[in-house]
Amino acid sequence: MDRMENKLGVRDSSPVDEDKGGTRKAKVSARSLGAQKRKRTAQEPDPAAEERKKAAKEAREKKLAEKDVKVIVAVDFGTTHTGIAYVSSNKTSHDVDVLLKLLLDGATSKTDFDDELLLRCIGGVLMSLPPDRTPKELAERFLKCVHNHIGDRLCREIGRNAVEQTSFRYVITLPATWSPAAREATRQAARNAGFGSREKDELLLVDEPEAAAVAAIKSVTASFDVHTFQPGTCATIVDIGGGTTDLVTYKIVKTDPLKLGEACVGQGGKCGATAIERALHGLLEHHFGAAFSELAATKIGAGSKFMEAFETVKRGFEGVVNGKVYELPLWMAKVNMESSEMKESEELGVLFEPVLEKAFELVKKQIKRTKKAKMPAVKTMVLCGGLASSTYVCTRFEDFIKTLRGENIELVVPKKSWSAIARGAAICGLENSPVLFRRSRDHIGFCVHVKFDEDKHELEDLFECPVRGPRAMNQMRWDIASGDEISLGMKKRFRAYVVIDKAEARKDEVLIDQTIYRCSKKKAPSRMGPSVVKMGTITMNLTKFVKEERVRIKKQTNKFPEHHSYDIEILVTTSSSKGVLEVTSKIGRRSIGSTTIEYEADPAWKGSLVTGDD
Repeated sequence: MDRMENKLGVRDSSPVDEDKGGTRKAKVSARSLGAQKRKRTAQEPDPAAEERKKAAKEAREKKLAEKDVKVIVAVDFGTTHTGIAYVSSNKTSHDVDVLLKLLLDGATSKTDFDDELLLRCIGGVLMSLPPDRTPKELAERFLKCVHNHIGDRLCREIGRNAVEQTSFRYVITLPATWSPAAREATRQAARNAGFGSREKDELLLVDEPEAAAVAAIKSVTASFDVHTFQPGTCATIVDIGGGTTDLVTYKIVKTDPLKLGEACVGQGGKCGATAIERALHGLLEHHFGAAFSELAATKIGAGSKFMEAFETVKRGFEGVVNGKVYELPLWMAKVNMESSEMKESEELGVLFEPVLEKAFELVKKQIKRTKKAKMPAVKTMVLCGGLASSTYVCTRFEDFIKTLRGENIELVVPKKSWSAIARGAAICGLENSPVLFRRSRDHIGFCVHVKFDEDKHELEDLFECPVRGPRAMNQMRWDIASGDEISLGMKKRFRAYVVIDKAEARKDEVLIDQTIYRCSKKKAPSRMGPSVVKMGTITMNLTKFVKEERVRIKKQTNKFPEHHSYDIEILVTTSSSKGVLEVTSKIGRRSIGSTTIEYEADPAWKGSLVTGDD
């Protein structure tokens, strides 16, 4: 087997002899160049005609969808709670019913907006993994239970035969800031758990803020004759969940039908409701030391009576009231007392501060980014997620908004805010996504070689290409820039060439591995460097093409070639309906039969959830 890594080169405009090195260039490459020339000379499509084609296609799809009734099931896969909502495809967004995060992104690093107690608690009482289980295995096991629960519940409501005969469209929600590796890992875990595993079923991924925006705007406009969300303005979605806080700002293009566009790159941090619980543990450990910290997880961990009592206190807390205390029953034998530990309301309020302060700072930065992108002013802020159910949190956000100078922002908290993401995800599965475009979080591109220029390139990058002469390797080509608009199904084309060396020898298999890279810096470098991070590897199987070309040249010249080259076009679907990057490739007009992408899930991933342009 012949396997080559990062051997793609970008052609320059200067002509090169095809017979260089004693071999003719592959005929398939010439066909590719001819096809590219024909593409360049083709006339630009008429925008009006394209719009008519698009409208006709949507009408056909809608007609087919009406015949094929599906059940859309949305799963808000959260850190502390999992929300489930469902609706039939022959219903409307008003008919969504509600039935009730996981450590898959090991690549995300600590950011300025993470909870400082988080790392200290990993592996402890509040956050521990069974020694014989990986996070992905636990995710699959949990999702399997969720899938079974959904099936049992629907069987009781519509009957087992109906469930077996009906096709399902499953929608799983994810934090907007998750990496492609985390998205693919979640998709695989969900599929292995049964979601979308049948041939007639589908599995889609939707960003949590997007789902929250859809639920909030739909519910407000349907319930009240008001115009809280105005076209030509922006709305910031603040999703404070159990373990993460995500912010995305959307420009409202239209409200009927709803059309949104991501105004700027979103932000987030690993801080949420569980940070308050960790702060409580830290406070009690400070007061009682080992008498508290050495208690078993069954006494003070998740699901214990102690933490259930605190959950009730946390939800009902409305602010500091002088003299008010809260009772949390807990037996600590080492202090020889049954401590109905009395926490004053002032002390309880302090537990909320780290989460709120980080959320407020994220809001300020998101507003700053929106202005920097020259987008309309933020006029509405939607607060959702588990902590949005807290009266105290809502009050603090209202007070915070009033302190923003020069801003006139209205706070909206959707009805049943804890289920807003699940309901919004169900609507996204029922209707076409209202988001016209999203924003790339990073620069995305490839490492290639180009024509060597001694004035621009380093001498150590120089090598001799048998087809194109002196070349400079380690050069970065960024096809997507940070902040670029990415529309649904948009394809980015990357054209390059590859030289197959020692072609005279028979090769059982020829694989080309091309790494796809990302960079979170404001300005991406032109050469490979420390800020360039491996994102995944695209593998292309050229075996069939190489064998055919080898036979063709042997027939024409009566000898096997020393080398030959191919023009390759890689098509990356940057915002597919599946929620992950999709890759295809071709030589000329022929598709390369086997093209796959394997994402890098390196814990040393340096991509912070907040980019360095702030």
